[in-house]
Amino acid sequence: MFTPYLDNQGQIAGEFPEQTPYLEWKSSIYPALNTQCQDCHMPMITDSVDIASIAQSHQVYRTPFWKHAFVGGNVYMLNMLKDNIQTLGLTASSENFDSTIARAKENLTEKEFDLFITSAYENDSLNVFVKIENKTGHKIPSGIPFRRMWVHLKVTDRNRNVIFESGDWDEQGEIIDLDAEFEPH
Repeated sequence: MFTPYLDNQGQIAGEFPEQTPYLEWKSSIYPALNTQCQDCHMPMITDSVDIASIAQSHQVYRTPFWKHAFVGGNVYMLNMLKDNIQTLGLTASSENFDSTIARAKENLTEKEFDLFITSAYENDSLNVFVKIENKTGHKIPSGIPFRRMWVHLKVTDRNRNVIFESGDWDEQGEIIDLDAEFEPH
């Protein structure tokens, strides 16, 4: 998606690439590996599947079948839609949103990146090393205009008392103490 932007006179001066998962994929290593978007977002099902809701006499069962699962990671938007089903006149139920939210969270935690954390305690200092490895063919999170991802680090003692915390957020999704000495990066 390309979004128009305005110059100082309020006239459209050009377009800004707001959401470009296809171009991100195209610039990644995955095209050379012959890995397509559908390989992750449309898992293959080997069971025979009824491909249409038509009269019994016309049913065609097909295998293999690729299940549409373009869930992405926009849990925030899914929750917002779920909270406003009636106001927006949506036909999906709360349960539909809950299952999609669960799949989105699974994507984010299991499929989109690997998280490696090591720590060392030396000379009364705790050093924490965090490595995040993107496993997708696009940026993460993708397909949402407020792309933001951060590390929430909480250090506790053996009694679970918080000694240090950085990256926690409030009910509005704002990072708490963002201007503090240690900022989440």
